[in-house]
Amino acid sequence: MKKYTYLIFLSILLSSFVSCKQKDNSLSAEESSTYAKIGQNVIKTTASTMIGQVKGHLKKGGVQEAIPYCNKNASSIIKAISKDYHVIIKRTTNKLRNPGNHPDSRESEILNNFLKLKDENKPIEPVTERGSDGKIQHYAPIFIQKK
Repeated sequence: MKKYTYLIFLSILLSSFVSCKQKDNSLSAEESSTYAKIGQNVIKTTASTMIGQVKGHLKKGGVQEAIPYCNKNASSIIKAISKDYHVIIKRTTNKLRNPGNHPDSRESEILNNFLKLKDENKPIEPVTERGSDGKIQHYAPIFIQKK
């Protein structure tokens, strides 16, 4: 059976932590480290919440219960975490099923870079940067293998 790799990509917009736009979109090393830690914490919370919910429904009713639950509730879980952390969480992938999750040009660029690094067996690190709108964005890949 073929093995497929899907890249799910979480983009976290840390807008509430930015007090004003700056002319220079670069981040200092300290800012980058701080925002990366916040982004990774949000991702960890999101992943553990989603995995916990899916595992609970797998135990309760197997795949037949878990998949519909996830399809129906993933967005509301993401919205709740976004609200708790005062961030915007966006999920996208290189294997789109939902056109509403289509990556923008910068996200596509980062997705392609993550995939290139994976293909080259190189380490993949999340990307934290200030966008052209002055807001902090944190991008991190989640690789899922389907057998």
